[in-house]
Amino acid sequence: RVPEQFLDSEDPQTLRHCSLWSQPYRNPRNRGVTCFCSLHQPIMAFLAGIKGGVDLKATDVNDRSAANLENATPDVLDDEHERWEYFFNSGCRTWFDLIKDHTFTSTFCTLDPSEARVIVEHWEARRRLIAAASSRGEESEPSAELDALLTRTLESLGPLKQRLDAAVAEETAKSSEGKAFVKLSTRSPKDSKKALARAKASYHSRLAALDHEADDNERWVMLSEEVTKSSAIANGDEALELLLDSDRVYEDLEYALRGPPAPSEPSTTGGAAETATDAAASSSGGSAVAQGAVAQGAVAQGAVAQGAV
Repeated sequence: RVPEQFLDSEDPQTLRHCSLWSQPYRNPRNRGVTCFCSLHQPIMAFLAGIKGGVDLKATDVNDRSAANLENATPDVLDDEHERWEYFFNSGCRTWFDLIKDHTFTSTFCTLDPSEARVIVEHWEARRRLIAAASSRGEESEPSAELDALLTRTLESLGPLKQRLDAAVAEETAKSSEGKAFVKLSTRSPKDSKKALARAKASYHSRLAALDHEADDNERWVMLSEEVTKSSAIANGDEALELLLDSDRVYEDLEYALRGPPAPSEPSTTGGAAETATDAAASSSGGSAVAQGAVAQGAVAQGAVAQGAV
């Protein structure tokens, strides 16, 4: 770094002492002239030292440049078809009737394959927008672009929103809190950042309002309650907000739409494969099993008085 007194110097002799190059390099961040003299002498000395040749010490060859395939696994496992069917056959649609007298009331709402594809494409487009903003050096997410994307997606999911409205209304009517919970027949959107942000704000607000220092147990109880409340919904709009803000929902729907690899032998299991027929008859593209699993749809679960499940 050139001293400040030389910054604006136009004297050729001064600049010649500051750089090996014919023109100095001015760094706009440092407002200085970069000096390469300190690197020049050691490098030239090193080159002069090896000019006459060097003696290299022989060592045992231990080349680790090749890829380590010892723990590598194929992209698709041999039993992937069975795994796929097991995953979707374990969804609540397959066992709810067996325990409905002993669990929370639930209303099932059809989620069509085309609607599932819209949700998947929304999440992938959202990722691209966030990645593009990060590559531009932006520290925060591009909220305006994300809001516009969400608005377009919600408009295209109008029929699903209406069906969710009806399902949620049926469950909230049974709840003393007037709330319900929404989930797929596989997993729930409990990883929604929007819901967790609401829970965080409410949790800190409750902490600040206390007239005493809460111990760890009380803090955990409060946090659990706020996380549960933040996931409770009152209508189809709030249900879609969570479904469109969940990596878990994206993963399950993408996996369902992708469908399993063809089994080596005809499968004898029931469940998703058997329930696929009606859905496949009115849908185009994809596999019958994937469409059947997706058509099992979203579930609006009833909330109890405490707002917890």
